[in-house]
Amino acid sequence: MPGDASSTLPVDLEKLLPLFEEVFSKEGEFSLVATGTSMLPMLRGGRDVAILARPSRRLKKYDVALYRRADGSYVLHRVIAVRKDGYVLCGDNQVVAERGIAQEQVLAVLTAFLRDGVRISCSDPRYRRYAAVRTALRPVRRAAKKGKRVFNRLHKQRGEEKR
Repeated sequence: MPGDASSTLPVDLEKLLPLFEEVFSKEGEFSLVATGTSMLPMLRGGRDVAILARPSRRLKKYDVALYRRADGSYVLHRVIAVRKDGYVLCGDNQVVAERGIAQEQVLAVLTAFLRDGVRISCSDPRYRRYAAVRTALRPVRRAAKKGKRVFNRLHKQRGEEKR
């Protein structure tokens, strides 16, 4: 089955860039197996397939963009804000936002993804609700993560005091 993550090999995205324009021209979209954990729970690394297309407009809040960072790395993260100086992006499983991403850094936008062989469109109202809720809960997740760090530090200190 096309997009079956179990039959894929890791490829350096940099080596694929020359092919993107050709694929965009002929097919209109291309698929990549998600890697990493930054877009959990939506995209599971090594299992789910991201279906991407050339952006036809400026990105909007909740779009998921494939972009190139200044250090040359490629990232697939969600737009959480659109500003005059660029986009603010953050992975769904992250709490620290990346600011100032320029339109020129954006290579593609997520149009759909395959989860367990089922295509989920980014225009589906259920997906749009998920994106809005996940983005709105980022401050709560950030506070919870900070609370967990404080709890762990205090717990560790108590353990050291008992020795």
